[in-house]
Amino acid sequence: MVWKLSFWQSISKAALLLALALLNNPKTQASEFVLLDEQNPTNLVELETVDNLKAQAEVGERNSGNPDAVDELLEELLLEEQVGEAPIEDVDSSVSTDPEEDAESRSTEDNSDLEEELETPLQTVDDERVQAKLTRFILDDSTYSHLSNWGVSSSITSADESINDTGFSIFKKLDSNLKVGLTRDNVLITDFSGTYARLGTALRAREVETNIDVPVTLAGFRQRITITGDCGAINLEGDECSLLPPLQFEGYDDRLIPTGLSLREDWVPLFGEVSPETLEFMKQPGFQQGLPGEELGLDILVPNAGVFEDTSRNRVASRFEETDNAVTFSLNHVRQVLKQNYQEAVLGRTIRGVNVISGDEDAALDTVIQLATASWLPDANPSIEGSDRPFNPRINDNLFKAANGVRLPANSYTSYQVGVARAESISEELAANPNPANAPEGRSHYLWMGLSPVIDRSFEVIASGDTFKEVGLFTPILSFRAEAGQANFGSNEPGLGGLENGGTNINNLEVIGNILGNSITGLPGIYAQIALDIGLTNAIAINTTMYRELVNFVPHISFTGNVTDYHTNRRYYVGALFDYTGGESGQRINPYIGADYNFDNRQGLKASTGFIGYANPDRDYYSRVWGNISQTFSRSRSSTGGPEQTSFTVALNVDYAIDQEESIDGIDDEIFIGSQGSKFTLSGAGRFGSLVAGVTHNFGNILDNSDESYTRLQVGTQLGKDISLSGYYTPFDEGSDVDVYGVSLGFDLGGNNTNARLSLGWNQKKYVFDSNDVLDNRYTITFSMGGNRN
Repeated sequence: MVWKLSFWQSISKAALLLALALLNNPKTQASEFVLLDEQNPTNLVELETVDNLKAQAEVGERNSGNPDAVDELLEELLLEEQVGEAPIEDVDSSVSTDPEEDAESRSTEDNSDLEEELETPLQTVDDERVQAKLTRFILDDSTYSHLSNWGVSSSITSADESINDTGFSIFKKLDSNLKVGLTRDNVLITDFSGTYARLGTALRAREVETNIDVPVTLAGFRQRITITGDCGAINLEGDECSLLPPLQFEGYDDRLIPTGLSLREDWVPLFGEVSPETLEFMKQPGFQQGLPGEELGLDILVPNAGVFEDTSRNRVASRFEETDNAVTFSLNHVRQVLKQNYQEAVLGRTIRGVNVISGDEDAALDTVIQLATASWLPDANPSIEGSDRPFNPRINDNLFKAANGVRLPANSYTSYQVGVARAESISEELAANPNPANAPEGRSHYLWMGLSPVIDRSFEVIASGDTFKEVGLFTPILSFRAEAGQANFGSNEPGLGGLENGGTNINNLEVIGNILGNSITGLPGIYAQIALDIGLTNAIAINTTMYRELVNFVPHISFTGNVTDYHTNRRYYVGALFDYTGGESGQRINPYIGADYNFDNRQGLKASTGFIGYANPDRDYYSRVWGNISQTFSRSRSSTGGPEQTSFTVALNVDYAIDQEESIDGIDDEIFIGSQGSKFTLSGAGRFGSLVAGVTHNFGNILDNSDESYTRLQVGTQLGKDISLSGYYTPFDEGSDVDVYGVSLGFDLGGNNTNARLSLGWNQKKYVFDSNDVLDNRYTITFSMGGNRN
């Protein structure tokens, strides 16, 4: 497929011949017709006369952004009379009749699939003269039309215990064209095409680090030994020498385990001479390592020979979260063909796109797949039978509801979408006696192909309580001392030795011999000291867990259908994700099938139910059954026909996650992975003028894979025309991930049809640990604006 950034250069002057011919036809200038409108409570809106519309256009009062407004071109195109009855001299002088200039203004795009059916070639029409509803489409969770020109939005979040990448979205229409024409057998064709570029962000990675600091007490010991003797006995110079190397542990790792032995260079070395002053000092009661600068012997400290929790001190938990976004770029081409005959209307839609996501694991393969689907697969060209009867101008609004009401994968990017919607048009009998409930149903069938996210989750235990911080001093609680030697240094006559154990003195040189070996006691001039301290050290044991989410986008294909009427909407969908990244399911293909049903009696009662089943369920794509029902009780409309000022709504919602993956690597705490899918909620809300207040309660543990019980209060109001205020409070929540408070202040800035809006938000998250709660205050600024009338 060849991409074209400019499909038409200017408006075709001859395109207005069709409309002006009808405007100058006296048979049609007083006509009024009916068009279904989803914004109108009756679903029926009468089109204004051509004369009224022309007058409004002349004074510039027509508002094409109003969903209830009837477009002048729509009136021209939907009149029952045939084309070409107006004499050429009655055409507006601003419209050229030069054939050469006419040809230059026509489309250069290939419309061969339509042109061969036409009485005359398709003619370009100005965008501003067509209602948005005729070209409205949904692309990747956003709604656009030919009147969508550009848009910018951004969200910035600052928080106490989390870091979030800035999110943004930029949209720009590169080109769009709208053409109309009438076939030889009276089928009116509206052919819209457009090219759109989008730059934005998508979640790429998320990390949650949790730390639990556990107060502990370490049991350890300190061993000190000195041995001196006659230097001459070992052929050394001097009187008395140290017979032990000055050893100590050179350091400790995070577990307080010694990493190795080293010699102290500032102590007396092995076989080094010991001064008489140091020897006299060492004979004093108790263990003496030596005079300052002349220490000698061993000094070994082992602080961690065992550990136990100190329950007199409290544990302290902390949590920190960080999210990273990927930058995404999408280029999409949209074509939408609307055909009308005397009995029905059909709408064919084709969307092609190429999406590039930075950092995606298989970006190259994804791009090849997208280019293949976008280039080779055909456009939707809906078929409709022509006749010798004029086309019916009364389009059934269920046609557009069916076209835009199909289920499309959420949080996904479209590479190819094709489908057809069909609905019978409004008959003359229904137009004469309007009853929207009698409007024929609309049907649609769509094929969607694109990229959808899969999340690879993992846990890593970084520290499991065997590493420590905030280590205190070693404090002895029990000491043993032994000291013995010859009374007269330099002789072999034994003197008094001593062993101190608490208050007990044992004068026995053999005690030293039993500890150090009997051969030691026979050395000339021997004098030995031994000290053993059993002690405790206070510390904090570190327990750290890292939870990670890595998002990749994989091919996804879905086939979906929709049947819509005034009261109901019925949908079905089948599809499959092709997870070649090896996600949580461990399967390369995850097929699914589902259906849902929605009902609205248009008098306050709404209900819906549905199911979806996955062959290889995981945390995100799992089988579920749901149903909900709500009833709104409203006070009658005011005499002015304005909206209800007082109403009350009650609702029951049940969502059963049948086979959602409960845990990741054996951990199911919502502090890490969020709440589970099953919910059983009862809610009520009331509107009192501009004030809306509501309450919702979830009954936890009724269903498997259930979210915990909680109660949430909500309130919102308008503070004038352009300012809104809303907030919520959760007074009760049994879960460990709690949205406590939240406030949002919004400003509609308006200005030159830019729809600018600024929102300031604050919310507080609470993460409940066994030891303490972690609060995370988050402050958000969201801004959006754009030249869009969707």
